[in-house]
Amino acid sequence: MQNDKQKRLKIQQGVISVASVIMIVFVLTWLINTAVTGRKNGLNINFRKSAKKADTSVSSKVDKVPSADSSLADAADSQTIAIQYDDSSEAEKTDKPYEGAAMKDDFSDACFIGDSRTVGLEMNSDKAKADFYASQGLNISTASSDAFVTLDNGNMGTVIDGASQKPYKRIFIMFGINELGWPYPENFVTQYVDLVNSVKAAQPDADIYIESVLPVSHKATETNEVFTNDNIDSFNNYVKQVAEQTGTNYLDVNSYFKDASGSLPEDAAADGIHFVREYCLEWIDLLAYLAPQDADAAAKIAEQQQAAEENAAAQAEEDDEAEGEYGFVDPDGYQAEQDDDGVVDGNGNVDYDDGTQQDTYTEEDYDYTYENNDGMVYDE
Repeated sequence: MQNDKQKRLKIQQGVISVASVIMIVFVLTWLINTAVTGRKNGLNINFRKSAKKADTSVSSKVDKVPSADSSLADAADSQTIAIQYDDSSEAEKTDKPYEGAAMKDDFSDACFIGDSRTVGLEMNSDKAKADFYASQGLNISTASSDAFVTLDNGNMGTVIDGASQKPYKRIFIMFGINELGWPYPENFVTQYVDLVNSVKAAQPDADIYIESVLPVSHKATETNEVFTNDNIDSFNNYVKQVAEQTGTNYLDVNSYFKDASGSLPEDAAADGIHFVREYCLEWIDLLAYLAPQDADAAAKIAEQQQAAEENAAAQAEEDDEAEGEYGFVDPDGYQAEQDDDGVVDGNGNVDYDDGTQQDTYTEEDYDYTYENNDGMVYDE
């Protein structure tokens, strides 16, 4: 009886040992296969910048519009900065040479022009020194006419007025998502060209970057059926046309933010269109990597801005000194001295408040002093 139990125990131990060996072999095989296939199908990003410059002549009518399936590599005669995938596999993006680039770039020499997506970039990119001239619902047709920008002088102006206030080294422009439903995309090109040329006229020394329209997720179609990535891909050919006709830089930021299905990842935008903070930070990193801040230009612009601020402060001081003969200020707009008897206003009257009522007395009843702008104090 004892021998039978020992035999059963040996058999059980043998089965367990064999099963353990099989499991170890399976795990090792799976790990090796995953490492090999993952490396093989990994996503490589090819950053390139062509040396060709576009013809700066502008046509009022588009002679030829590239087909929707034309390759980015076929964008001849256009200076472009593009990000392209070498592989359309489902592997996760792991190669991010741009990551953290914006930490060393305050974008103080830059301004951004665009629609609500650019508004989101302003809110989430933590670049307070950059200027953003963007508005929800703005499109290429209204950008030149809508006076929604609060200018430095307090007046309202267009994006061109805003971009004309001080020198910039980099100007980033993105339009297209609000124009997807337009029946005649050629009009989009014509108006976009006009806007870019107006920006160039206002900022002749700036590098202008035309960003491709960013992709959307499947949820975007719930807002409007025109919001599809097929439409965006086709429309980006028109955006590229604008860069070609104006001789500006084309940034293909669209291709980076696509997943394996060619769409924006679902977690990138709550509504399928507007980026959440995490993706806005990647977007600004990407721009800092592709269009880096020039140190000398940034220093020159900072010097000019400091000089402008000092001049504004000096002018404000002069204005203060020139305001009024005596500069009285009380609740009625006068400046006055406080003495034991009450407050003297600019008419020589003393306002005395005993806590229960407000009485006014003439200068014969109380002595008072006042100070004019040269610092002299006079007794009456």
